[in-house]
Amino acid sequence: MLAIERTTRQFVASLREAIPTLYICVERSKNAYGRSNYVHIRDQAQRRYWKVRISDHAVGMRRALSGSEDLYITAGTRPPSWAVWLGEFKRRVQAP
Repeated sequence: MLAIERTTRQFVASLREAIPTLYICVERSKNAYGRSNYVHIRDQAQRRYWKVRISDHAVGMRRALSGSEDLYITAGTRPPSWAVWLGEFKRRVQAP
């Protein structure tokens, strides 16, 4: 199994465990640089939207730094910032 698929499954499972009411959709992309999976997340009312990129190449880092994505994860890793982001994300989603 590709690292990108494994990382995506782990991330989506972590999201569903933390906040089971989220709507989560995964979009897969492949280009000359490599593969990227985009995790699209909406709250239960579908008013708020977040986008996470999981990629096996660094080209997408520019978009993450520019604010096009809410989180960038390099495939095959589970960085500490992932856990921090999930904690902050959970507080944001559950805020009134």
